[in-house]
Amino acid sequence: MFPDDRDQFAKFKLAAKPIYALVSCMDSMFLLRRGLSELMTPQATKAKVYDDKGIVELGGLSDLYSNAILDPGAIIGLWEYDSKAAFRSAWVVPRAALQESKRFAKHNTASDAAYSRHW
Repeated sequence: MFPDDRDQFAKFKLAAKPIYALVSCMDSMFLLRRGLSELMTPQATKAKVYDDKGIVELGGLSDLYSNAILDPGAIIGLWEYDSKAAFRSAWVVPRAALQESKRFAKHNTASDAAYSRHW
């Protein structure tokens, strides 16, 4: 690491307010990685989710079966688009993230449901 980069890295502070991002399950953040639990919050690793074998812990998956909700680089939940309700349904997320997801869904259409979004 270059000295200037090291100084900037040492000064970096996480934002006090969460910054949620709805991303595709094929986002480059985790597309070619195994051991997704390293990218999750402790709360998210223990959450129960569906996969092709039934209900499992999210931290035990090597690939995501749903799109992810990130909060500065950590997987905090999953989302899918519900076309009947015209809403992105979310699981495993703090209440604040769910509120943001509902607000976000009101202003976006189904045509962008599978693409990464930040707010």
